[in-house]
Amino acid sequence: MNIVFDTESIKKIAFFQKMTGAHVVDFIENDEIYIVIKEGESGLAIGRGGEKVRKAESAFKKSLRILEYSTDMEQFLRNVIPDIISIQKDEEGVIIRVRPSVKAKVVGREGCKAKIIGQFLKRLFDIENFKIK
Repeated sequence: MNIVFDTESIKKIAFFQKMTGAHVVDFIENDEIYIVIKEGESGLAIGRGGEKVRKAESAFKKSLRILEYSTDMEQFLRNVIPDIISIQKDEEGVIIRVRPSVKAKVVGREGCKAKIIGQFLKRLFDIENFKIK
């Protein structure tokens, strides 16, 4: 797992870590900011009643999505997508099955959320192919 960040991302990561006390494992920014935090630190990152997340969103002027890391890829996916029915992993990649009623929410508009999940899978677990069914 060798992730390279630009200077602006490093500043935002340092600011978030200082504000919350949570350790950042990975960080992706587009219309929203997605932060993967160390396993077991989600409460620390979110704060009582979500106060730390609201302060960080105000400072960054963007919505934050806090995701909890796990060394187990399946557990990481369940942390990211709680509505998973099954996960299939083979040499070609990963197929995730979700309930049809939540598939649109999981995939996101124009597949934006699915692309973010795919980027995290590639960066953290070296998984190239990823599908949501």
